[in-house]
Amino acid sequence: MSELKVRSLSIDFGGVRALNDVSLDVPKGAFVGLMGPNGAGKTTVINCISRIYKPVAGQIEFGGENVLSLSSDQVKQIGISRTFQDLNFYNLMPSMSVLDYVMLGQFDPKKNRFLPNGLQLRSAKNYERDLKRNARKILDFFRQAREFLEPPQAERNYPILMGRGGAPDLLDVERSPIQILSFAWRRRLDLARALISNPKLLLLDEPAQGLPPFEIDNLGKILKLIQKEFGVSALIVEHNVDTLMKISDHIVVMSSGEVIAKGLPDEVSKNQQVVDIYLGSGSTSKPGNESRKSNVRSRDVQPVLELKNIDMFYGSAQALFSVSLKIFPNEISSVLGTNGSGKSSLLKAISGLEKPAFGEIVLDGEPLPLGWPEAAVARGLQYVPQGRMIFPELTVLENLRIGVLSTKVSLKEGLEKVFHYFPTLKTHLKSQAASLSGGLQQMLAIGQAIMGSPEVLLLDEPSLGLAPQLIESLFEVIQNIKNDEKCAIVLVEQNAKKAIEMSDYIFIFNSGMLIAEGTGAQLRGDDETLKKYLGFH
Repeated sequence: MSELKVRSLSIDFGGVRALNDVSLDVPKGAFVGLMGPNGAGKTTVINCISRIYKPVAGQIEFGGENVLSLSSDQVKQIGISRTFQDLNFYNLMPSMSVLDYVMLGQFDPKKNRFLPNGLQLRSAKNYERDLKRNARKILDFFRQAREFLEPPQAERNYPILMGRGGAPDLLDVERSPIQILSFAWRRRLDLARALISNPKLLLLDEPAQGLPPFEIDNLGKILKLIQKEFGVSALIVEHNVDTLMKISDHIVVMSSGEVIAKGLPDEVSKNQQVVDIYLGSGSTSKPGNESRKSNVRSRDVQPVLELKNIDMFYGSAQALFSVSLKIFPNEISSVLGTNGSGKSSLLKAISGLEKPAFGEIVLDGEPLPLGWPEAAVARGLQYVPQGRMIFPELTVLENLRIGVLSTKVSLKEGLEKVFHYFPTLKTHLKSQAASLSGGLQQMLAIGQAIMGSPEVLLLDEPSLGLAPQLIESLFEVIQNIKNDEKCAIVLVEQNAKKAIEMSDYIFIFNSGMLIAEGTGAQLRGDDETLKKYLGFH
């Protein structure tokens, strides 16, 4: 019997259909994993169920209740609780204690009134006492769960709390401010907050994001204990597919806002359509293309770009773990991986937008200053970030002019190059960038980057949000840029099938680590890669 029923769910954002006729079930007591590449619509599904978003069509039913007729507060009252992918809200209340934060999960404004609190009436004291008792029960669960986490943290000499050694648990530090917690323990604390309301259904949005590998394993064990001890159902969005396959009773796979596969983990892991989404299809490459790629790195050519043992953090969360790789001239190198695997972090580290904590980046045989984007641009490296980061208030011409400011290329020479690849932009030179369509904005973003004849071009999800016909033409242009300009292109792309088809070399990331590299043919035939990347058996 299904506890949660989602039927024909659809939602639009700015004329773009983010979800299209999505249907799924979460049976009572079951853990259902929701997986898919970037932009598939997974978090959007959770936001619709928790009533953050209002769909344009469809039905959501939970325990006989029409969820879409309820507010977000009422959804919580019928037994649905959630965690969040982004933990930045901790920065909004860093001095709040661990215990108080967990108590927030059961806070009821109807029972916590100003006058009884101000007068310290017995009702207010009893309410606070009950909240604390319930919160400590949840924290004690996490204390008891530690015996199942192998090896213990103390044996790893890994400080649970920043600036403090040893291995205390959340109950030990219940009166301490949450700002002292490591990222891994903030993830557990958010789970505790979600559990205190005694939910029937948990909506978990990327619970392993930002965790090091051994903490991801521990999280999987904790989630299975939660399923057993609390009897709760869960819909889990998770980028670490291996963990998701292990903890889920059923799997739902999404791509481009639609459900493309459902079933048991073992069934889904062998679904060819799922394999194609993540690693591409062996039938897509052009005849003779693979033989060229298989020898592409056997030549006596020096790399134009080299990363050596790069570690990168966002606060206490480690995004990249000792990453070393080489990029060669006149190649397209695709970086593939599930959500949160470190792909965009890699490009930000190379471009200088984020400064690695450790390691070295070498461009043309010379070290590149870390965390200094101006130096990267001056040395011939250009980065096109995800989301078409152009200057919306400036005209197309003004945006393009920016592309040659730190180079020796003339404006005329740069414009001729851009118009060769994107002739449509020539008719919009005086138009404000904000007025352009999504496709034209992406052309402008790439055009701005190639104005200065870069030696290395970094492209982060260039096809995201574009119509299929535009995607085909965009990839053709990217291929032409590589061939004509003889530059190295590093491509992060959600359309893995297309990325593999056009790439000379491929790097696969998982949880911030480079786990495999090679040509498309080599990786598709590597069972160990499939196992590491998708949890295949």
